[in-house]
Amino acid sequence: MKLTTFLLAASVLLMTHTAGAQPAAPYVLGTVGVGALADDEGGLGSGRVLGAAVGWSVSDHLSVEAAFTHARHAREGSLAWQGDPSTLGGRLLYRFNDPGARVGVFAGGGLAYFHYPGTFTETVFDAPGAVGRPVATDWRVSGWAWEVGTGLDVAFGHLLVRPEAWFAASRPTRVSPAPEPPYFMPRIALSVGARF
Repeated sequence: MKLTTFLLAASVLLMTHTAGAQPAAPYVLGTVGVGALADDEGGLGSGRVLGAAVGWSVSDHLSVEAAFTHARHAREGSLAWQGDPSTLGGRLLYRFNDPGARVGVFAGGGLAYFHYPGTFTETVFDAPGAVGRPVATDWRVSGWAWEVGTGLDVAFGHLLVRPEAWFAASRPTRVSPAPEPPYFMPRIALSVGARF
């Protein structure tokens, strides 16, 4: 809670401090990519990532974003995992390029609410030599996640193209039989949108 309060206060102060330098410029992005999920014992599979973000350029180098990401992961086998982790939160981005540059590098980080429903399927053999039968168990866990990322900003007039890589981690309270926290979520994606 203290971290959330600090991040919100820092964002408001930065927006207030930099507002005189340049009017806030809003932008929107849609995201598609691939990601993976791992717990403390290893990988739980990979899958597609979809997302959206609304941002405000509050200075020549600084932006504040609200972002939603929804991923999917699956690992096959006698102990199979499948889930749909998602995050919703805010992040701060710093751009290292000159204000007039068409291509620039950015780095950022933030805090998000993490929600993770999934299914664990175990193949059970009732007797030696018997055909295995799947036994599935569902779960839902939630908690806070932090994320860091980097990428390129490419501007074509009002069009924005952003190849990017993010890494998120969360340590919610475990609800059996969910995978043991912490959860690690790397992803690479391409975001495309417009600035106004």
